[in-house]
Amino acid sequence: MLTPEERVSVKHHLGYPNATAIETFVLGVPAAMEPLFMLEGAMNAIAPAAEERLRETLRRLEKLDNQLEDNADAVLLSKADEVEFRENEFELLQKRYRYWQGQLCNLLGVPCANPFDARFSGSGGGSINIGVSHG
Repeated sequence: MLTPEERVSVKHHLGYPNATAIETFVLGVPAAMEPLFMLEGAMNAIAPAAEERLRETLRRLEKLDNQLEDNADAVLLSKADEVEFRENEFELLQKRYRYWQGQLCNLLGVPCANPFDARFSGSGGGSINIGVSHG
């Protein structure tokens, strides 16, 4: 059984809110909805034998999340003394992070991470370009 902290971590790494209900509009009237019914159900139903794999995946995601934060030095500097920063390090870390997000989604049997995850806007997630014609 997952701990409450692990459940928070799963939601965080998959880009979902840690809220019990979210306000939305149904036919123009505000209504509360459960945004995570599929994810919550998957976390409730995870096989006991898969729990350690989930915890290992969460540890990897935490490590990558920390590496993304530590990457701030590379944004400010291109070289420090004899250390040269990889120009695309941030993008490579994001790519690895997305890989492990996918692993977590596969493990839980849920669709991939929240497409509206604001962390990756502009980097391939959360938006769709639609052509508009004027006429």
